[in-house]
Amino acid sequence: MRPLSDGPSCLTSEDSLTNLRGSEQPVTKRRAEQPPMQRVSPLVTEAMLKAYFHELCQSITASIAAFKKEINGVSVRLHDTEVTSAAHEVRIASLETEIATLRQEITQSQHHMAVMEDRRRWKNVKLSGLPGSIPLTEIPHLIRI
Repeated sequence: MRPLSDGPSCLTSEDSLTNLRGSEQPVTKRRAEQPPMQRVSPLVTEAMLKAYFHELCQSITASIAAFKKEINGVSVRLHDTEVTSAAHEVRIASLETEIATLRQEITQSQHHMAVMEDRRRWKNVKLSGLPGSIPLTEIPHLIRI
């Protein structure tokens, strides 16, 4: 065939119509024809192939079963870990609550101890003539009508 006058000189009219309509891709070389498939040797029979396929299926089935068993074991351990983790989270939350309660009790106890210390000081203060130094327990005795 002769080349087209408006296209590249290496393309034939058939190539240009099939390969360049709507695209600018260059023409690729045609693939060489592949040799015909070889026939299976008569030594390998259909029964042998079926037996081999059956053995292969059994092997794969055993491998899949072992893999599923392993996955189930991992799943059980993961579930146990999640349950344990949830139990730890609950325990941590209860401990945090207990710590907050203990801190509050310590603060109240410190306040109570400070009040008791002040009362003890007031009982031990002797009258020095200052109104602030007079213990509260002594005031009723000082008032005379």
